[in-house]
Amino acid sequence: MTKPEVIVVAQIIDSLNMGGAELMAVHIANAIAGTPGFKSMLIVTRNAGTLQQRVSGKVAVIYLHKTNRFDLGALSRLRQVIRRERIQILHAHGSSITMAAMLRMVMRFRLIWHDHYGKLLRADGKRNYPYALWSRWYNYVFCVSEELVQHNRRFLQCADDRIQYLPNFTVPQSPAASPDFLPATAGPIIIHLANLRPQKDHVNLFKAIAILVKSFPDLRLYCIGGGNSGPYFNELEAMVNRLGLTEHVLFTGPQANPYPYLHLSNLGVLSSQSEGMPLALLDYGLAKLPVVCTDVGKCREVVGQHGGLVVAAENATALAEAMRNIITDKRMAEEMAAHLNQRILQHYSQAAIMPQIVEVYDNYKQKSLTPA
Repeated sequence: MTKPEVIVVAQIIDSLNMGGAELMAVHIANAIAGTPGFKSMLIVTRNAGTLQQRVSGKVAVIYLHKTNRFDLGALSRLRQVIRRERIQILHAHGSSITMAAMLRMVMRFRLIWHDHYGKLLRADGKRNYPYALWSRWYNYVFCVSEELVQHNRRFLQCADDRIQYLPNFTVPQSPAASPDFLPATAGPIIIHLANLRPQKDHVNLFKAIAILVKSFPDLRLYCIGGGNSGPYFNELEAMVNRLGLTEHVLFTGPQANPYPYLHLSNLGVLSSQSEGMPLALLDYGLAKLPVVCTDVGKCREVVGQHGGLVVAAENATALAEAMRNIITDKRMAEEMAAHLNQRILQHYSQAAIMPQIVEVYDNYKQKSLTPA
């Protein structure tokens, strides 16, 4: 009996720091490791990070130790890995596509680009440079929003039927508390699961919290995410001090497993100015939290009609009022949480999304990896 062919698939990502693209690379690598007929690998071009703890032991992880944009040594190491491991499908997330596409010009493998970007920087398509430059070498493109699908169909050199909308999915983690877990407060607990970047608009959130603490003096906001250094973090710390919120706002840093925080919270919030497909909302839903979010990216679609409250971006008053409504109306909060949980399980779970990815992989089987 002929032994079935095993397809070697590698996710490639720039780092394992906490972030949406990074989480998806890890989720997909872990899911493929448990899928019959596949061998799963994860290639990290630069450095490890918090998410290293969430990579399955069944996934082969390789670091290229890239030190700059034009690191030819890292490019050479990637070529050696592809040949040695006989990688047939390279699934590149975000900006890691550049290295992959350069090798695709001289090697035979299938290249998939996963476009995670939430904000189209320019209407003329320049956002996609050098992504458009390399796009003739893409075999397939996954996009986290329909807007990106339309944008990429306009500017990339790919057939329209090879550019597909693919929602993000999330995987629940254990709610057991870690040793350094911060104890809960007697007041409402709000979670903001987002890296410290301007587009996540912590400034607007802190203004809303300053309004809320007048009614809820024991309120706590846990800001979970990377970026606890640099000018933006310094700006946020100064704002917290200026608004008198030092006893209310806590920066936890990145957490490989945020679920201990989520399961002790009353509300999940997302105050972004722009988004693609925010994984934070998916985690809130799996943890059965009611949600308040801004009307950007796919937020309204994820939440649906009954899974949370959606407000305009950059409006602290509206954000505060929505959070107040959920905190004070427990019945509404429970109904919203239950609805969002079912919606995430039905539309944004591993079981719902991975078959779409596996179908594309199955369509791109290739036996030979001899350089062209």
